[in-house]
Amino acid sequence: MCGEMKLQAISGLRKGCEPLAYVTVPKDLTKIKSKMLFGLTKRQLVCFGSAALVGVPLFFLSKGSTVLENFPLFCPKCKQETLINVKQLNMSVIKEPVTADGNRIL
Repeated sequence: MCGEMKLQAISGLRKGCEPLAYVTVPKDLTKIKSKMLFGLTKRQLVCFGSAALVGVPLFFLSKGSTVLENFPLFCPKCKQETLINVKQLNMSVIKEPVTADGNRIL
């Protein structure tokens, strides 16, 4: 490599190009994203903690009130659809009248 090419490579200047961005890298990296607990940063711990404070109570409050009524449950093995009701983790199958050709009456 000739002297002029070395100078261009070091300075980042080439004919017809803009100069490259210069970024300083600090020598002391202790202030940058230090791991605190379980290999997580302080910001990650705050975010996960706040998500747990909101999510866990919300899960338990909504768990008891979840109700499925007339939910179509499809069995891929026998290719049939059955309507079910689910309330407080108790499932009941809805028996419907069926026509002669196998269609249900709504």
